[in-house]
Amino acid sequence: MTRTLLAAALGLLPLVAPAAQQMRPDARPVGGTLRPTATGPAATLALTLRATAETGIDSCPGYVGPSAPDAVVEWPGGDLRLTTIGDGFDPVLAVSGPDGQWHCNDDGTSLTPIVDIRRAARGRYAVWVGAWQQDAGQQAITLSAATLPPPPVFSLNGRAPGGTTRVAAGFEAQNGPLTLTAQAGGTDSVTETEITSAMSDTEYCSGYVDMRTPSAVVEYSGGGTLAFAATLAPDVEMADLTMAVHTPGGAWRCSDDFNGLDPAIGIEQAAAGRYDVWIGTYGADGGRVGAVLTLTEAMPVAPEYPDDPGMGSMPFSEGTYMPLDLATRPSVRLRVGDQPVSGTAAVAPAGANPVSGMTCYGFIAAAPTASVEMSGAGPLGITATAEDGTDLTLVVRTPDNRWFCSDDADGLNPGVQIGTTDDPTAASGTYLVWVGTYGDPTGMSMDGMDMDAQPMGPTAVTVTALRGEIVVSTPDFGMGDMMDDRPDFSAGTYDGQDLQPDRPVTTLSLRDNAAEADVTVNAALINPVDGDACVGFIDPRPTFAFTAGDMPASITAASDDADLVMLVRAPSGGWFCSDDAQGSSSPRVDTAEAGRYGVWVGTYSRPAGPVSAHVSVGMASGM
Repeated sequence: MTRTLLAAALGLLPLVAPAAQQMRPDARPVGGTLRPTATGPAATLALTLRATAETGIDSCPGYVGPSAPDAVVEWPGGDLRLTTIGDGFDPVLAVSGPDGQWHCNDDGTSLTPIVDIRRAARGRYAVWVGAWQQDAGQQAITLSAATLPPPPVFSLNGRAPGGTTRVAAGFEAQNGPLTLTAQAGGTDSVTETEITSAMSDTEYCSGYVDMRTPSAVVEYSGGGTLAFAATLAPDVEMADLTMAVHTPGGAWRCSDDFNGLDPAIGIEQAAAGRYDVWIGTYGADGGRVGAVLTLTEAMPVAPEYPDDPGMGSMPFSEGTYMPLDLATRPSVRLRVGDQPVSGTAAVAPAGANPVSGMTCYGFIAAAPTASVEMSGAGPLGITATAEDGTDLTLVVRTPDNRWFCSDDADGLNPGVQIGTTDDPTAASGTYLVWVGTYGDPTGMSMDGMDMDAQPMGPTAVTVTALRGEIVVSTPDFGMGDMMDDRPDFSAGTYDGQDLQPDRPVTTLSLRDNAAEADVTVNAALINPVDGDACVGFIDPRPTFAFTAGDMPASITAASDDADLVMLVRAPSGGWFCSDDAQGSSSPRVDTAEAGRYGVWVGTYSRPAGPVSAHVSVGMASGM
């Protein structure tokens, strides 16, 4: 991760606006002025979102209405906290202080932005409330301004759960590396302290710890190299660890991803005295996890990952295991409201899907593609589509630690629906979403034998979340490679209540045993009849009805705008279906019963609107 950008995104660094400044801090605010006091409760102001243009400020994400601030905060001086209250989208904050410095934030906690300014000067603060995505709609949002709570303070004289470990120079040569059991994580954000001021970009301090209790305390005799490395305890499945070490001289050393997700810190000519060690977790869930702290006297060496030697003939090979990364913050962060919300990302699968289940196929990356924040009750639908039509797969982890997978929920596109309208049981909280590909990203086939295939590059995908049930446009009818072997039409069975066979939209009168007409197809219902050729979408009402004599008849439909399907109810009550008759995209059903027929003309995929079609009834040949 890029530390400089991460610091700016968290609102930790004051930013200077570029020369071509589009935002005007001196303009009259659109929503009004807040005048909070340094000792009173938070002051709030209701606003309407304006997300029309990028901020134009380096490392300040999101879209705002740049012409004027949404609000102005007149601050009497002291520690200031600005945040938002709202639901339905991913908001951002951009603040220009009286000194001309900019402070920006996207996700201070979950999807809620927080701008904290310690020792904020007295004066006028111009505030823009924007959105991570452009044109997020006319959302209602509330700005809150209040005194910032006192910063958390590390307890440098605190007692570690395992007490103090005393080591002398040369300990590794005599007895080998020293391992200590420890606890990692907590609720205190390391980034909210001032220990990062002297850090370089490679030592940016991050993560969450319990500042009152160090994970370990080491008393060192001094004079040699002292190295600290943290890993997860054997019984912990996955977490992204961080580490901060306070040295006897008062300096801080920090590490995050030195060896994969594990931190490591080496200090040459380490001074004698007390070393306070905090092992944190990068994620902000406040949980504590078991960890192992290893002390050595050699500087840590970052691992090298060799190039792929290729697929040779060998009796065995080295395997890999890809644990999913539950702590990394994805680039797409969605908050579910009354309308569907979407975000785009580039998906580059790195390994086989490690989640097991009947539809848990494909290849994904360790880090999630998106997060979805939902509050309140209701069914939740999450879907993914690829711009280039790539066959995608989907993995979703719920806030209550359940896992769901999907492959072809809508054509080649996956979708996961949790709860229904009648049973709105989707849990509130953050859903993690992994989008992957059905095909192997190395270019090999599913059986690993296609050596001529080309590796897949990053795939552009769109993740959509909605409070409601998923709308399917192209169902998977379970036919796979048998599509070309289907009959022109087939018999079907039906015992449901969805269809209304006695309410045709129109009736055709046969003359000389034939009729034809132009009709409008409205297809919203997935064909509920079961049969080999019973696919697509239809209207509950028949598109037309007609009465035939005792003769062979052929019923056909055609359209220049859509791939049509057909459902026919015969006078005897039997059902017939057709999709692509005689290799065309037009359906046909042949019959020879006398009596009244009901005919539903539909589309193979859910149409965006009404479709025009031409239908005909005539003498069938060869019956």
